[in-house]
Amino acid sequence: MTYQPDIRIHKNGEYYNAAWKDSTGKLRRRGLGSCLKKAKKMRDAMIAEHAVHPGARDMNTSMRLSQWLTRYLQLRKPDVEPSTFRDLKRTCDLLFEYFGSDDAKMGEITGDRISDFRLWLTSREPGFAIGTLSKYAGIMKNIFNRAVSEGVIVKSPAAHIQIQTPTKDEPPKWVTEEQLHVVATTDRRLTPLFGLCYYAGLRVNEALRLRWDDVNFKEGKILVRSRQGRRTTKQGTRVVKLEKDLAGWLRLWRDVKKLDGDLPELICSEVPANYQRAVANVMNKYAEHFRFTLKDLRAMRSMIWMKEGIPANVVCKWMGHDPKVAFKHYNIVDENYYTGGDA
Repeated sequence: MTYQPDIRIHKNGEYYNAAWKDSTGKLRRRGLGSCLKKAKKMRDAMIAEHAVHPGARDMNTSMRLSQWLTRYLQLRKPDVEPSTFRDLKRTCDLLFEYFGSDDAKMGEITGDRISDFRLWLTSREPGFAIGTLSKYAGIMKNIFNRAVSEGVIVKSPAAHIQIQTPTKDEPPKWVTEEQLHVVATTDRRLTPLFGLCYYAGLRVNEALRLRWDDVNFKEGKILVRSRQGRRTTKQGTRVVKLEKDLAGWLRLWRDVKKLDGDLPELICSEVPANYQRAVANVMNKYAEHFRFTLKDLRAMRSMIWMKEGIPANVVCKWMGHDPKVAFKHYNIVDENYYTGGDA
């Protein structure tokens, strides 16, 4: 008879936990959040999972790799951006491509096999850049760490994998307002995206989900919300200064949209789904004269605010990161600081 654990809900302070014993008698736990109704649904889902995959959370009869990868994607999809989910799925596909021939049990995957998988990644054709390899390695570690926290395996076979963070070859580009206006008017669909990244220092995903209701023209503020539906977020909700130049851009864009018909809910409603390609096409037209990325625009805003004398802690609050990140990644040096020497 297949072992089926008795999963019970216990309250620990404000949060609920699921607790059960595997066939070895080892007590396993899993956090279910602070809502009892959702906790019961998650407990029922775990029981249903046992019915489909008997012993899936048993240390002796852990589920197959393909089963866990499918389960992992289901768990992560509600919590991440679509672009991040594509990276997760790509990593899962690579793991299944390497281990899929025997579809090993999760408990049978050793550290040596994970090391072999890492070497296989570096030798694939076409090859991956260092940054891409580091990204996939980090996701792979998260996949097995999550398996440990879910009670699928006892210890992660990827714990020994070291992630190499690639060094940046060059600092962010210096971008002038003239250059910004040139690229922003080349493809009208991208105009608000360029403006929000440059004048408000927003991340691309933050700009794409910004609504007209989030912009307070009267008080000169922009409310940047975390993605709805995410259970965790590093940045959370914050308020950003609305620059006068950006307010002019947005008012003009709003008037144009009103003339076209109903005003869309999202400011960047016309930005194509594959905005990376659209931005690259615009930048390729001016490659002989200048070239920059949307992240460079965000870095420029951080530097401009600092140069205007706004305290660093305020700038970091507006940008949504801590000072260490600010000075590590957004350390642009104005070329004017180098002028003034003897000819």
